Amino acid sequence: MSVPPSSAPPIPPTTFQTPNGSNSASPKDLRDFLKSLNDDNPPLVLDKPIWLRLLASLLEQVFGCFPYFKPTMLGTTNERIELTDVTLDVFSRVGKRADSLDWLYSDEEHLSKKVFVHLLGLCTSTESWLEVTDEGDLGGASNTLYSKACGTLVEFLQLLSFSSVPGGDSSDLQRGVLQDILYEATDLCNTIISARHESCPLDVHWFSTPPCLKITTEDCSIPCPIDTPNVIRLPSPSHFPVLTSIIIELFGKLFSNAKLSYFITTAMLRHLSELTRRVYDFCSECPTSPATRSRCLLRVAAAAHVLMNSDPSLTGGLSRLPCRLLIQRLQCGPNPAQRSVDCKLREILTSNTNLSVDYVHDALELLRSETWESPGSELRALAVVYIRGCVRRLDAASLQ
Repeated sequence: MSVPPSSAPPIPPTTFQTPNGSNSASPKDLRDFLKSLNDDNPPLVLDKPIWLRLLASLLEQVFGCFPYFKPTMLGTTNERIELTDVTLDVFSRVGKRADSLDWLYSDEEHLSKKVFVHLLGLCTSTESWLEVTDEGDLGGASNTLYSKACGTLVEFLQLLSFSSVPGGDSSDLQRGVLQDILYEATDLCNTIISARHESCPLDVHWFSTPPCLKITTEDCSIPCPIDTPNVIRLPSPSHFPVLTSIIIELFGKLFSNAKLSYFITTAMLRHLSELTRRVYDFCSECPTSPATRSRCLLRVAAAAHVLMNSDPSLTGGLSRLPCRLLIQRLQCGPNPAQRSVDCKLREILTSNTNLSVDYVHDALELLRSETWESPGSELRALAVVYIRGCVRRLDAASLQ
């Protein structure tokens, strides 16, 4: 598509595509350049070849390089956080304007898969920053990156669904690159679960046959090593449940989006239901912090909630997952760091009428023995929501 020279999109700095080179543009230069793309004056004009080159550069230099959290990084990565935040805005904006292109990702299978891997890698690394408190965090900017990255990934898959086969019907669309991505995600989940005792750091190689995990001795500070295509690097076993739970969460978000849910076949739905249960068990057993474990379990329980609503026949196998998370929270007791988990779990327990009643007795026993006093009022109320929702379905013996 041709555009007048005066309205062409700005060209990135000449050093923009020189990763880690001595002449590379500074994070501030890149941030200012990207902010200019979000400026409506001049209006954003899309030229497909230029934007595809720009997006490919953003993947490697920004998304793939966002570091896993370490306490020593507090207050020292503010430029990187802001740069990533602005880049997500640009990425999202280009996608939303892609209707002015002849299918932004059409005939771009390699780039499409690279986008998916790098955005998923960004989700994985930004999740580690959810442990950060507001102290020294510039208003908690890093804590918003995870949800923003996940939202951008879902937007990308939505855009991809329309660019797979322009003008094709749904059966044609299901044979596109999006279908390959979804099946690859489920296969790698199973592979990671089977490799739970592997040494780390571990490279997860996407779109290889068969799915491949390789131990590495290379730098493990970032999720997607530069010049290593379609790899997500996991520094420790504690990141196994994070990545697998994010994948399950992604499927839940796809089901909640009517424009994407038709990509999920009946066979995949059944497979996904079983995989959701396996990932929940996996996240329950993997070594990680209590807060990270609760976040992982919540993602899986939330996806189970969506799947149950999509197909009532799946209720029997999935209805226990939110209840198991409730029991786990009651056993751990009140914790301000897990308040957001408790709030979201309450939403699930309130809106789902098909939850298993098998955990009512356990919940009551934990309430009888707790000594939380006033700090436990919210967690106590969470248990009451579950018990009240089950009362009408309990038999006489259980009620006694």
